Amino acid sequence: MRAGVIVVRVAGAIALGASAAVAEPPVFRSYHVGNSLTWDSRPDYQEAIAIAAGLPTEVGFHINCGRSLPYIQANPDGICVDPPPSGMYQSALPSYRWDAVTLQLHMTFPKPTLGEDVDALRFFVELTRENPENATTLFYLYTGWPSRDGFVDLWNEPGEFTLDTPTAISRDYYDAAFAMYESQFGESLRLIPVAEVLYLLKQRIESRQVPDVLNFRSQLYRDAVHMTRDYGRHVAAVTAFSVLQRIDPRSLLDPEIRNHPANPTPSYFREETLQATYQVIWEVISADPRTGVSAPCPFDITGPALDGVPDGQVTTSDLNFYIALWIDADPAADITGPALDGVPDGQVTTSDLNFYIAGWLDTLGACP
Repeated sequence: MRAGVIVVRVAGAIALGASAAVAEPPVFRSYHVGNSLTWDSRPDYQEAIAIAAGLPTEVGFHINCGRSLPYIQANPDGICVDPPPSGMYQSALPSYRWDAVTLQLHMTFPKPTLGEDVDALRFFVELTRENPENATTLFYLYTGWPSRDGFVDLWNEPGEFTLDTPTAISRDYYDAAFAMYESQFGESLRLIPVAEVLYLLKQRIESRQVPDVLNFRSQLYRDAVHMTRDYGRHVAAVTAFSVLQRIDPRSLLDPEIRNHPANPTPSYFREETLQATYQVIWEVISADPRTGVSAPCPFDITGPALDGVPDGQVTTSDLNFYIALWIDADPAADITGPALDGVPDGQVTTSDLNFYIAGWLDTLGACP
């Protein structure tokens, strides 16, 4: 939960001021373009999680099953899932304000090429920016994932890439698309690394580190390529949600969120299962700077607007924001345990406050 903000002043000593109410955060609006693998991340499910977490959110989507992004671009009327009121992409993207747009590449027959994929990515960026309200929209490359048969080999398949390279569902291909887009257009996309989450999760499952999840093939996949409707889709949805909202998914274990009537998380998922799963998601998304999740330094947690969006500096705004979280016992304030080693212990205590203040004092002024 995002806490109300308590303003404090620092002048030699730290004094806690009175609580001051702040306005509700604006509605976060995301639009999702892709095929059934994008639908496996259930944008509507993400919206429900956001409601449970107290994050006002609206989603739109354009889903055309089994199709590539260039095909979706060339066939704007093709869909396999009825869209919400915002409509199909051709009208939705330039007609509404969007904070984030996710775009999925996919290999279909005939396969597009890397050059065609990159051009399609640019098409959707430019279409969205026809609306001046979308000048600051963030665009995310949503990674599909390999089929369950040969998952590891397919994801690790190396390659040398040119404009004419056919689309592949591999780590190197997505890296190439990401880099080529930046090279051609002088700006960066962001990344929703679902496949990388599945890759690490597979290792954890096989080493028996995810309670109740014993078989990667049968508990993640419902067929050769699609996620199971409960656990598999939950993994994809929470990965996308956490990147887009820029949160630690472990905060979703807060009982107030978990028990919220809007929360679509199946009640039969044990907390131990979710904890292990969310740990994997967090490790992946926080380690890759392309997700935009990890701040430039851990003590930069907000900007002057006190909105939880890091601004590249460590200032009194960060201290004010953290103390507000800590006083409210917000799960996001759990940043260490008694050892002061930076490993959260599932509790918000004075250890967390001491740890944050020490780090804040060491980095005050700017990120190192």
